[in-house]
Amino acid sequence: ATKTGGILFLEDFDLPDQAVTERLNSLLEPTPSFSLTEDITLHSLDGEQDELGIYVPPTFQVFATVHQESESQPLKLSPATRSRFTEIRVVPYTDAELRAIVEQMLHTRQPAPEEQLKEGADIIFDLRSIIKNEDQWQVKHDIQSLLRTVCFICNHSDNLGFFQRVFLGMRFFYLEEFLPSSQKEIFAKYIEKKAKYDCWSYLLDLPTTKDGAWQLDTAFNNTPFPLTLSEKGYIQLLYTGISCKPVTVVTPSMLKSSFYCDPTPTLITQLSRIFAAIQSGSPLILEGPPGIGKTAVINQVARIMGVECERLNFGNTTTLDQLLGCIIPRVENGQRVFNWQDGTLVKALKAKKWLLLDEINLASPEVLDALAPLMMREATHFEVPGSNVRVDLEGVRIFATMNPANVGGRSKLPRSIKSLFVIVRLEEYNPKELRLILSSQFSEKVADGVISEDHLDGLFNLQR
Repeated sequence: ATKTGGILFLEDFDLPDQAVTERLNSLLEPTPSFSLTEDITLHSLDGEQDELGIYVPPTFQVFATVHQESESQPLKLSPATRSRFTEIRVVPYTDAELRAIVEQMLHTRQPAPEEQLKEGADIIFDLRSIIKNEDQWQVKHDIQSLLRTVCFICNHSDNLGFFQRVFLGMRFFYLEEFLPSSQKEIFAKYIEKKAKYDCWSYLLDLPTTKDGAWQLDTAFNNTPFPLTLSEKGYIQLLYTGISCKPVTVVTPSMLKSSFYCDPTPTLITQLSRIFAAIQSGSPLILEGPPGIGKTAVINQVARIMGVECERLNFGNTTTLDQLLGCIIPRVENGQRVFNWQDGTLVKALKAKKWLLLDEINLASPEVLDALAPLMMREATHFEVPGSNVRVDLEGVRIFATMNPANVGGRSKLPRSIKSLFVIVRLEEYNPKELRLILSSQFSEKVADGVISEDHLDGLFNLQR
């Protein structure tokens, strides 16, 4: 950035060690300068003057951000560093400003009468006001949730009515922060004031057999298939009616053959959350304890959508060279040359695969920062750092999984990265569902008389 005279944007500038921030002090002077002493190739070998200095063009500019909950909260920056900046405190948007943004987005992206759009905005902000007053609500600034709700409303197919999309958006991007029982209590408070919308209360119900969810006392073959194809070729869940456009043309037989998971109520709820994240244009993180099927449900959605999903398993040793690529030596026509070789992530993007970033909270800050532009809501292109490669992101979806921070030395995601995702916290399957899955997986063996349901009961009880 210095050499090209561009803009250097330092996000969360107060988080690094003080030695790192003070290393940049010379760039923050009225007449900036910088000496790159860390580059040994710039040191002279013949005793002549070292060429360590980097010319700083007059167009070079530094911007930085820090997170401060209140003006009284101390910043982890030295007085010397702070004195070199012009400090501007950015205040949150007011509700009036947020409403103006929402109405403008609906007006420009949603073909509906003005009165209907205004009523939709009323629903969003009236319900949002009740939600934000709940003690369990932990999100102080919810502009990302608000934008995701509006994008979901506008992006979803019109096979669902406008108001159904509004209430589904509020459910998936606001009410999902609460337990199912609390969701209904909150919505009941809203219905007390707006009784005419009580007809949409069913959108908060858990999946039942009519939605294709298996129950322990219901024969598998008596339950409808949980997915259907709309007239426009969209894959639609019977549960809530939410739908997504597949990557390739799908027939009913192809849809059934690609569905291999057991449709328990928990699985169908997870599918609806993933569909909602896709329609909002935002990447999704599934968070939950190990072994509950986070990776499997993402692969299942990719399978029914007719797209290949590339799984990238993150760890402490995962490097940007592995993910993005690097320059490597080759021998061509008897001569050694240096060429760029794409990493696994870039190869997957170019092949239009979906990406599953497994164990994302094991990745280093360096890796997360480099991938941040890829996770921006409704991003259209990704410029690979350190190269001239620019990848089109049309049709690409980003998913991630992570175990809780208290499991196996994992760390919390930085807030600047976490805010880019829709985060869905998954619980373990309940005992009835686990028993149901066991019966499904061994149904052929039971039918052939190899084992019996009593054997499965014994195994299940032993596991518990």
